[in-house]
Amino acid sequence: MRTLASRHRRHWLPLGCLLVLTLTGCSAYHRAVKEGEAALQAGNFEAAESAYQLALAVDPHGHEAQGGLANTRRAWALQLVARGDAAREAGQLEQAAEAYARAASLDASNPEAPERLRQTLEGRVAAGNEALKQGELGAAMAHFDAVLRHNREHTYARMGKDRVHAEWARQSFARAEAYVRAGKLGNALVEFVRADQERAGATPARERAAAVRERLRDEVAYWVELPPVEDRASAPDVAQRIAAGHIAAWLPEEVPIRVVTQSPKGGAGVRVSVALERVWSQKDVETSQRSKTYLAGTRSVVNGKRTEAEHALLAVQRDADELEAQSSGLLRSLLRANAESSQALELLERCREQKRQECAQAFTECSSRAAEKKDAAAVADACRAEKCNSDGCGNEQQMLAQRRNESEALRQRLERTDVELARQRRQVERARDAVVRLPLTVEEPLHAEFIYDVDLHRLKVYATVTTRLDVLFGEPMPSTPVTRESVAETEDIAHPGHEKVGVLADPLTLRAEAELRTAVGDKAAAEVATLVRARFDSYRAQRVKAAL
Repeated sequence: MRTLASRHRRHWLPLGCLLVLTLTGCSAYHRAVKEGEAALQAGNFEAAESAYQLALAVDPHGHEAQGGLANTRRAWALQLVARGDAAREAGQLEQAAEAYARAASLDASNPEAPERLRQTLEGRVAAGNEALKQGELGAAMAHFDAVLRHNREHTYARMGKDRVHAEWARQSFARAEAYVRAGKLGNALVEFVRADQERAGATPARERAAAVRERLRDEVAYWVELPPVEDRASAPDVAQRIAAGHIAAWLPEEVPIRVVTQSPKGGAGVRVSVALERVWSQKDVETSQRSKTYLAGTRSVVNGKRTEAEHALLAVQRDADELEAQSSGLLRSLLRANAESSQALELLERCREQKRQECAQAFTECSSRAAEKKDAAAVADACRAEKCNSDGCGNEQQMLAQRRNESEALRQRLERTDVELARQRRQVERARDAVVRLPLTVEEPLHAEFIYDVDLHRLKVYATVTTRLDVLFGEPMPSTPVTRESVAETEDIAHPGHEKVGVLADPLTLRAEAELRTAVGDKAAAEVATLVRARFDSYRAQRVKAAL
């Protein structure tokens, strides 16, 4: 019967819990529906929508919440349409469009909201076109952007925005032309670029910007006049590498440096006189020795790992011996402590026996006195203070407890030592097995060194160039010639081969002298270009300082 009742209780409890949860959920649902109805009647549509959404979160299929939410959004949309009409009559087209768009999103069945929104947007487009005719480009762009915020694909708004950009481009182009006529090429270039950015193709701004940019380059151009190279070394192959065209190739293209053989009149520039003083080559050979390590054989040597394993085994055995000695000492100490505990126990028993005898004797004497006096109350008071009421074996009992504590501490230490000793003995067995598995000797490779000769060949080509920079226009200034020496070199190692030791033949592969002469000419041209660039940087710094 008890088992049957408990089984019934187990089945009844979950059903009860389910019923409580269901009632709780229903109460939350109805409470949210009632809050939504109250908010709807009060005209607080936002609170009503929140309440109905909460009810649908509890029960997504609740008809009351679904109907209440639909009614709320329908009434809210009507209110927004009315608000939009008021704003439209007051000329507040942006607020009207916002209200109509919100109403259309709330109630898709409302036919008035999309139509009123379309009319409002068309009104803004018309206002933008009127502002465009009046020349108020900023106001027109604001109208078109407002329309596109609500409808990105509005055709007339996009066309109006393109017309505004085209008008801005034409205005920038007109300002640029005025700047060109006034001689302000920098300002004109900025306006041409702005016109092209506003509406590409609306004006020929891109072509005019390229032409103005070229005129600006010509105005700030730095002319570098390079007459033919004076070849004093009779090396035409090197001299042609430092001609005007090659030096221009070493100068950066993003700066306005014009390299010519004969400069025009006017402007700023420098005349660069280049003279090739001397060209010569130098070849030398340096002999040295190298070594090659090769395998000559093998030999037997003592296995170092076995030696290490033996040392480890010896150390582990010593630790085990020390633990064993410690365990033996603890065992002897424990035996002594147990013997002392036994002696302390005997002393305590002897003391207690003596006290019992004394108590019995005192009780006998007390009883005799009571019999003589025949007064039970007086005898009871006298016997209460006799020796039977005190224990005189406290020292012996304390000594016994101390001996037992010492014995227990020694026993625990002995147990821990025995555990550690067993672990150490296992380590000894593992170390002994490791020693047995390792061989006494191992084979190691025997290497030898093979010495052989190598030749290091070097070939260098030198070129000495004198450069002189004179001011091209303006007052002549004394200049100092600069003489620099350029070097192009190549080197390689050559030696015979010896196959038996793995040394392969390495033939000589030097670069040709003609190639080095071309390279040394390029290096000399680069150094001349460096001098020209330094003079141009000084000129540019002066121009920037004058502009400031």
